[in-house]
Amino acid sequence: MTGSNRFNRGFTFGSSRYAIGIVAFTAAVVVVSIVAWRRYHHVPKLPNGTGATPSVAVKPGPFVPDPPGILIHHSDTPASAHGKPFDAAALDRIAAQRGFSTTFEGKVYHISYHYVILPDGTVQKGRPDHCQGAHCPRYNNWIGIVLIGDFQSASKRWWPTQPTDLQKQSLVKLCESLMSEYHIPPENVRRHRDEHETWCPGVRFPYAEIVRELRGYSQEHAETRTRQQLPALIASAGNSKVIVH
Repeated sequence: MTGSNRFNRGFTFGSSRYAIGIVAFTAAVVVVSIVAWRRYHHVPKLPNGTGATPSVAVKPGPFVPDPPGILIHHSDTPASAHGKPFDAAALDRIAAQRGFSTTFEGKVYHISYHYVILPDGTVQKGRPDHCQGAHCPRYNNWIGIVLIGDFQSASKRWWPTQPTDLQKQSLVKLCESLMSEYHIPPENVRRHRDEHETWCPGVRFPYAEIVRELRGYSQEHAETRTRQQLPALIASAGNSKVIVH
């Protein structure tokens, strides 16, 4: 082998080692930079375990006055699927995927409703009462209550196919409490379908039965009248005692 050939082979081998070194150094710099960026720009975890952008990136929701009414919905889902319940946490995850995110008093909310009622009668909290909902156009300042179940489909594909007795009991008690707290008359407890083009909460929802009970409650609780109605109510009561909370 001539000296020229030895020189060319040595030069080629040295150049290759130099190139490999440059690539390795560049890769190390990139890795270190990514790790440092992630440490500095930490993305928090929501309670449901999904990643989320910081709350400053989510549109803040307005603080609404006391809700003037209540809208009732059904979830149009089964009570559970694949061994997991459809509850407030599940609805929150679904709403997050659909972009129904807002912030209220520093906390991120995705779920569209203010209350969720499970088939066993359990009442779960969604958005705060004074946080604007995302359950019905023009009525998102009303309290949104959703009952888990499918009360509409003709095939009765999902259970419960109508509100369970425990759901109805919890719904009545919850509505009574909200009516007293926010001076909501029974005529302002309505179905989603009463204010929007939808069948929700379904033809098997016993609206007449629920409203009948709420009217009976309202007759015995003056605070369920709107604030505009209270002066006339007190005047008509004369000397009788009217309790207003």
